[in-house]
Amino acid sequence: MGWIDKPLTIIGTELAWIDGPDGTENYCLFTDQNCTFEGVQIKDGGGYGMMFWAGTSTVRDCVFEDLGDGIISGNPGTHVSIHDSKFYRCYYSCISATIEATAVVDGCHFEARTGPGGVSRACYVAYDGKLDLSSSEFVRYGMVEIFGPGTADVTDCTARDLRVSAFIAWNGGLIRASRCSLAGGDSIPGPIGMEVTSGGQIVAEACKFDDMTYGALATHYGTIQLHDSEITNSRLYSVLLNAYNSEPTTIFDFTGNWWGTTDSTAIAASIFDGHDDPKENPQGFVEFWPIRDVPLPAKESSFGSFKSHY
Repeated sequence: MGWIDKPLTIIGTELAWIDGPDGTENYCLFTDQNCTFEGVQIKDGGGYGMMFWAGTSTVRDCVFEDLGDGIISGNPGTHVSIHDSKFYRCYYSCISATIEATAVVDGCHFEARTGPGGVSRACYVAYDGKLDLSSSEFVRYGMVEIFGPGTADVTDCTARDLRVSAFIAWNGGLIRASRCSLAGGDSIPGPIGMEVTSGGQIVAEACKFDDMTYGALATHYGTIQLHDSEITNSRLYSVLLNAYNSEPTTIFDFTGNWWGTTDSTAIAASIFDGHDDPKENPQGFVEFWPIRDVPLPAKESSFGSFKSHY
């Protein structure tokens, strides 16, 4: 396809690849215009599917398959909306929003390869990028990685057979998640629900994290808040803090959650913080009381009644 230098609408076709300077298939299309793509397929290339460096564009009912990266939105003011599209086996990321660009993603399906390798995050946000992700499903992929500053809002999404971390925030990035349901797979060492480091932040509510190696993993002064949610069937720890060993004290607010039990001793045993390792984590602690006394409702319509259960 190549460079698009004017506004354009493309409907229902498979786009061809353009060779990069080294002779490899480097990208399919590159534009700084306002474009619309509907029913387009991009397959079997080693590089970038769509690259948006300016303008406002829409991608709808498209398929991205066996690529390096599916869609990249970069540069201030660039906006891309991606709806009802499918991403299969993209090696690095399916969607990236970087350098103050924004991406809105709704109703999409992300599915990573089944064999070893090539399973990372589906969506990547960096350098003041912004992502609004909703009503999408993920198979084997991690959902969002954010390298701050930047923000990601994730609502009403599901993930199954996770192999890596579902949410990763570092270097000041912020992920806000609500009404998401995530389940691990059979990978070794296994998936992590929420992971933060180096000032990354995750704030989640009404979410379910099941069958993870760690429901939450925090290192080097990242922070996590979790409310009205579930962490169940964790393989090692429900929450693990590591290297919180200097001022100020960091308190992780995990109050009002269901842990698969109402036994506070059992819950405390599933949490590794400054109470367990005062040498490595003297300034990091998890507060989990009060707790929910029942699991979250199965239906979304019941989410508004959470606080009556603790």
